[in-house]
Amino acid sequence: MRLNNWLISLVCFIYIPVLCWSCRSVNNNTDHPKYFDSVFHRMDSLYADNQVLRMRFLDSVYAQFPTPGPLDLFRKYEQKARYSFTQTRDYNKAVLYVDSELYVLQNEHIQKLHSKEYADCLLVKGDLLRVQGKYTDAWLYYYKAKEAILKTRDSCQFSEFDMRFGAVYYKQEKYREAIPYFEKAFFEVGLCADDPIYIFYTQQRILDNIGLCYEHASVQDSAIYYYDSALHYIAIKKGKIIQNPHRLAAIQTAIGIIKGNKGGVLALQGKTKEAESLLNESIHINEDEKHERSDAEYSMVKLAKIYIAENRLKDALSVLERVRLSLSEVVNKDAEMQYWQVLSKYYYQTSQLPAAYTAIQRYQSLKDSLNILNTQTVDINREFEHISREYELSKLKKRDELKTLYLTVALILIVLIGLIVYLVSRAWIQSHKNIKRLTTLNQRIKSQNEEMRMVVNSLEESQNDQGRIMKTIAHDLKSPLHGVMGISSLLLDEQAIPEEYRNMVELMKVTASNSLEMISDLLHMSISSDKLRMELVDMGGLLQHSINLLQFKAKEKGQTLTLLIAENILLTVDTDKIWRVINNLLMNAIKFSAEGSVTQVELKVQDETVVVSVKDNGIGIPDKLKAHIFEVFSNARRQGTANEPSFGLGLSISKQIVEAHNGHIWFESETGKGTTFYVALPFKKE
Repeated sequence: MRLNNWLISLVCFIYIPVLCWSCRSVNNNTDHPKYFDSVFHRMDSLYADNQVLRMRFLDSVYAQFPTPGPLDLFRKYEQKARYSFTQTRDYNKAVLYVDSELYVLQNEHIQKLHSKEYADCLLVKGDLLRVQGKYTDAWLYYYKAKEAILKTRDSCQFSEFDMRFGAVYYKQEKYREAIPYFEKAFFEVGLCADDPIYIFYTQQRILDNIGLCYEHASVQDSAIYYYDSALHYIAIKKGKIIQNPHRLAAIQTAIGIIKGNKGGVLALQGKTKEAESLLNESIHINEDEKHERSDAEYSMVKLAKIYIAENRLKDALSVLERVRLSLSEVVNKDAEMQYWQVLSKYYYQTSQLPAAYTAIQRYQSLKDSLNILNTQTVDINREFEHISREYELSKLKKRDELKTLYLTVALILIVLIGLIVYLVSRAWIQSHKNIKRLTTLNQRIKSQNEEMRMVVNSLEESQNDQGRIMKTIAHDLKSPLHGVMGISSLLLDEQAIPEEYRNMVELMKVTASNSLEMISDLLHMSISSDKLRMELVDMGGLLQHSINLLQFKAKEKGQTLTLLIAENILLTVDTDKIWRVINNLLMNAIKFSAEGSVTQVELKVQDETVVVSVKDNGIGIPDKLKAHIFEVFSNARRQGTANEPSFGLGLSISKQIVEAHNGHIWFESETGKGTTFYVALPFKKE
């Protein structure tokens, strides 16, 4: 679909929000929102696909209603303006209706109450002036609309403005300049949270428009990408939108338009079979009078080009006859121009040179007339800067008119300042007395602060001493642990070591390594996200590996470790540190569970979170210890069911690791029945 047709259809969506706000009456004595809500609902139900009958119904209702209020009339003008703009294309009449809307909103108080609708009216007035070739006036109304939108601070509404900028640059054949505005509008439309139907129709249309820009900029691969993106967007979103046949027809129209555009690009790439199939699909959809017949004309012209290029002249003539018949019923100057161009090629290829000459003359005549309408290539940004300067000058003139008033106010202020000086001097005398009293109090406070500072310094020195002792102990532990790692590495290098001992040796090596890292964590006692070594990890594999390494430990107590995985999950984490968290939780489950019990590990996705749970049937956690379970050197540490020791560090460090990953760790426990620990990590599906 050509962008000027898109710009006209955009007006339909601008007015959708207007139908919602108008139920709020500015003056309950004059407007009748409830009555006209029912009228418009009935009109939409009865005449959704027949615009002529809609207007007749509207005229009859307002003719029979004696005293419509100003906002009641606004709703009528809105419908009339849209009909004149998009259906009959009587732009002069549409301008009159939009002016009537602006007249209803001329009061500044009403404009503030309905600022969004006021900005929409200004945008549509700019559209009408632009299609009439009145560019200077159009830019002025676009500028006024921009100022009104800035006052609303509505990012959603700003998309209407950016889409127009993109359309203007497209019409000026500045396709690469148009793309950023369409991309920005796509993001802004996504912020229209209260209108999913508008978001759906507008975003898929924007993707198609970006594809058109890339197509005309001869970046064909990017054009195909955006056409496919538009079709994919419709496929995944339409299920939430389709609620009545009218919306289904609009969705089918959009699909037909996009397929026609994609077919044209594929034809340029020489993929004629695929192009022919898509173009026929597009024609089949939009040739129906309920859809976009003007777009079907474009697709038929593209199809005729393929047939002529492949010397399928009978097929080409048949398609061209269909185009001629459609053009006689649906006015489309741009498609008609393309029709004469392709028809001249057909006549030339069939050696009908006089007819070819006549066709090319018709084509050139239409092209020249369309070029006259599209020769306005003023830089709209520069034009806006000019309008802004003019606007500022008018503001300066108004300021000059206020100078006399300001001088009068200044004299009054001088008198007031004299009075204030007198009052301040009296207050200063009183405050001087208060200062003396405050000085005495301040000396006392300083003395107390000094005493407190000495106490704090003493506490800090004591804490530093404890830290130095911990570092010394940790340092002394490193050497034997390095020795354990070295011996275990040598044993693993031996081929003769039995397989049943290899897992134990490997666990000894991994445990020694993680013990060294735990010592390092103790030395720093904090784990921050900027120190993590992030990598993509198969979480199911990581959990299975952790279970395999601890199976022998579980077997010592006759326990069973099981793993339940809902789906394969790849997650970006620090592998070693997440392994430590899982290892700590599994070790605790084994430690605090009786012989023969089962510990279940489960991996699943909830919303945008990966949740790992470790559930045991152990002794549980008493209520009095639950609040202290994650504390460093917690008093909540207890011996295991087989008198295994507990140091009170594992869960504290695990909590630091999980939170450094922007995650969350918690537990559910009941004394005597067991405990379930949960680790939730952020996850977004690609």
